Amino acid sequence: MPIDLQPPPPRGWAARQARWVARIKCAALRQLHASAAGERLLLRVYLIGEEATEIALASDLAGTPPDWLARQMEHHLADERRHAAAFAA
Repeated sequence: MPIDLQPPPPRGWAARQARWVARIKCAALRQLHASAAGERLLLRVYLIGEEATEIALASDLAGTPPDWLARQMEHHLADERRHAAAFAA
């Protein structure tokens, strides 16, 4: 029997709030994508996220994780570095 890991859908006020937030986010993203400056800002935010993940992974590797986990983290760190380089270009 599969386990459902999805949270229950929001109801009442939480559902209304979620719809409002989604509409506001969609409108904001549309406006940002409508200009070159907005696109640059979005790419900058993505770059910051990728760099933050890269820093967190590097600091986690400073400890002594098991070999299998260290290999996975190194692979993920390499991916994050590629992503950061792509956003920085």
